[in-house]
Amino acid sequence: MADLDVRLLGDVTIRRDGEVVRVASAKALELLGLLIARRNGPLARETVATALWPDERPEATRRQLRQALWRLNSALLRTPFLHTLGGGRLQVDVAAFASIDLVVLEEAHAAMADIAGADLSDGQAARLEAAVAGYRGDFLASFHQEWCLPERTRVQEIHLSVRDQLIGYCESRGLVARALAHGRAVLDLEPARETTHRLLMRLHHRHGDRAAALRQYRRCVEALATEYGVAPSAPTTLLHQRIRADERDDERDHASQRHDRRAERPDVEAGAAEIAAVHERLAEIQATLDTLLRAVGHGAVGGVRRAMHPPARRPR
Repeated sequence: MADLDVRLLGDVTIRRDGEVVRVASAKALELLGLLIARRNGPLARETVATALWPDERPEATRRQLRQALWRLNSALLRTPFLHTLGGGRLQVDVAAFASIDLVVLEEAHAAMADIAGADLSDGQAARLEAAVAGYRGDFLASFHQEWCLPERTRVQEIHLSVRDQLIGYCESRGLVARALAHGRAVLDLEPARETTHRLLMRLHHRHGDRAAALRQYRRCVEALATEYGVAPSAPTTLLHQRIRADERDDERDHASQRHDRRAERPDVEAGAAEIAAVHERLAEIQATLDTLLRAVGHGAVGGVRRAMHPPARRPR
């Protein structure tokens, strides 16, 4: 059986063995996207028809649905991708396709949603990398029916969540450039995503670039103000304060060192005073010795000694 690759993220395309399959009806492609997005259970034909043609009468929507199904089957050369269940309900068989970018993303996320990025194995991270690589744009980007909007939001949140996980994984492995690339990809899609701003603030800070962490905070402040007219939440503000506190801690360290040096000065000065006192005492002792030596030179000391020891008398 030929390999069929379906892309629903960005421009909707179907490829068979690498070649684009031409589908004459845009509604047929939208139908395929709806069936795949809601593949977890069978869908009533009326539900499908109402979603695709919300402003048409029921009898008209049933006819249009039959035509869309026929065009899709014809384009896929009757590949058995669709099950018709009791009551005319429809359910897609994703196993009939070699790859569907939406399914790859959703299944990878479901398998690892509860694992912190730093705890991902290399194999798990590789699977998530492959999943986000397939995200080339919003789900059914060129379609604007009301049913698409919640699906589009849900898929985008999955994509952004996986990117956040990969930031944590890359940081834990020291892959800073890759982590930053994932962060930029997230903020390109959603500039005011505060959780990602916090991840990048931590990433910059932990790798010694405090200035970049503070710039990231300013970008977060600006994006939130522009997008929603609000200030950052408490977790973001606290993180910013901790980063700035580290900067102030450095200043306090320098101030402490300066204080320690000043505190050492009295000790040095006290030591110098003691030395000076010793020198002064030595000078006094030296002066006393000099006085004694001069006295000896003039005989004063000898006279004292003779007075103390009078000469013995000669015998008569």
